[in-house]
Amino acid sequence: MKQQRFDIGNKLAFLPYIWLHELSSKLRANHLFYDATLENGTQQLYPPDTKAFLYYSMSPEKPRIAGELRLRVTSSDDVASFESGSDLLRTDGQLWTRPIYVLSKLYRPLYEKLREDQFIPDDLDRVLSTLPFKKSSYRRSSFVYTLNDTFVVDFSGTRSTFFVITEQDLDIQIMNGLFTDNRQMLNDTRPYTGTYTSHHLLIFLYSLFS
Repeated sequence: MKQQRFDIGNKLAFLPYIWLHELSSKLRANHLFYDATLENGTQQLYPPDTKAFLYYSMSPEKPRIAGELRLRVTSSDDVASFESGSDLLRTDGQLWTRPIYVLSKLYRPLYEKLREDQFIPDDLDRVLSTLPFKKSSYRRSSFVYTLNDTFVVDFSGTRSTFFVITEQDLDIQIMNGLFTDNRQMLNDTRPYTGTYTSHHLLIFLYSLFS
């Protein structure tokens, strides 16, 4: 079956249909939204004229549980244009992704298709099934698998949330009020603006608490 390129420009979300050979039928996946990195949860439209293929990515520099779904923007419906395309970015400059942990909990048809295509082996599936479901604010959180993972720090935000995931456990670390100022006479408790892209979690934490 020819892989479909999705025309998602200026849309709030798109809804892929998944063909599973085991069921001999199509299943409707959940809506895939573009971006919700703003603290108030405001949803952004996909950039104009965006046409992209869904694909599964697994970096050799990360553990296999760090696999994720991405969108590759291309100039043509021909899958041969995939290599010359580029991955879709969010408004903060980070990659648009759906981590495998999120897929296993919220996007079962997409997850089952990855299983059917043997991207996710049985033992990894068993690991994912045992991890607790933590839906809260995952879209505005940083997923951390190694201490060298890249993430964005928003200086105007009131909290930074990290999903720390291994094949042994999952933990959520929330850092509140890192960049707020609560002095009595200060009207604005969030005096800072801008963002910073950190490439080393350990260095970031050391700079905050040393």
